[in-house]
Amino acid sequence: MNPSCSLISETVRAVHKIDGFSALYKEGSSHWLESTRVVDGCEWVVYLYPCHKFVLHKVTLKLVFLGDAGANRLKAHLICLVDPSGSRLPSQEVSVLSASFQRPYDSSRIVPSTFMSYDEIERSGFLNGDSVSIESAITILENPMAIPIPSSNLPQHLGELLESHAGADVTFAVSGESFTTQ
Repeated sequence: MNPSCSLISETVRAVHKIDGFSALYKEGSSHWLESTRVVDGCEWVVYLYPCHKFVLHKVTLKLVFLGDAGANRLKAHLICLVDPSGSRLPSQEVSVLSASFQRPYDSSRIVPSTFMSYDEIERSGFLNGDSVSIESAITILENPMAIPIPSSNLPQHLGELLESHAGADVTFAVSGESFTTQ
């Protein structure tokens, strides 16, 4: 087994503003709202179902990756409701949806929100006009990089290094003989 580590680039946060929230709730379960954003060069869509047919009275979310991550893996979280006016603190930060993405149109499963129901969102003040904003956090997990493990036989390794004279820093001349050392 080759040891490796994952280099994690910065986490990018974006706010998805979704308009038409309350009107859509009245239309029923087959309708949704969406917000498309480019985050750190990758295009994403957040689908918000105010009244999903399988999860009544819960706001339901789905995240779809529209780009191509190449050899990287992307990890995304929808984490909280945000008041676009900035007069309120974000709702309790909860990772309501977490999934890995790599290919175009990879998507999360439809997840009922654990932060608020539709009625709670209406009463909370996070519904601004007829818009709701949801913050997402996206982390790019870069390709794993192999880290070589040194030989487990250190005395043998040092002996070979001394015999090869590789990396010799000093040469001593004693009684006409030359000796190299590390």
